[in-house]
Amino acid sequence: MNLAAIRAMVRAARRIPIIGNGDIITPLDAQRMFNETGCAAIAIGRGAFYNPWIFRDTLRYLETGQRPTEPTFEDRIAFMTRHLDLMIQLSGEPVACREFRKVALAYLRPLGPVGEFRRRIVTLRSRSEFSEILAAYRSWRNALLPSSTDGANPR
Repeated sequence: MNLAAIRAMVRAARRIPIIGNGDIITPLDAQRMFNETGCAAIAIGRGAFYNPWIFRDTLRYLETGQRPTEPTFEDRIAFMTRHLDLMIQLSGEPVACREFRKVALAYLRPLGPVGEFRRRIVTLRSRSEFSEILAAYRSWRNALLPSSTDGANPR
């Protein structure tokens, strides 16, 4: 994020609203963009792949100053599953599963240890196979992590 360049553009274009963009992956990044550049708005791109809740959380943070809570592991899995289901409705199962392979990799980033899931998801061919992969991953993850772990990326 080149805040100095955006700030210079805002100052130079006084009457034209400038939209700040680049590396906004958390609500704090959004606040920093506004504070340090004076931009009129922000654009969130890649940050939404890893965190589809970023829009809701950023609005809440900017309005209230309250830091958002992390979505749970189950929240993330439910969202990912819904995404696949919608892709299947739109494109049909073979095409959707092939395209979802790379989408799933973005979802995996905050889930903690995912090696086996990653290895299997890149060959995904059907919705039922996705359910099998997910069940195997849940079982493996539950054996590895304490049962009290609710968050997506335990430390």
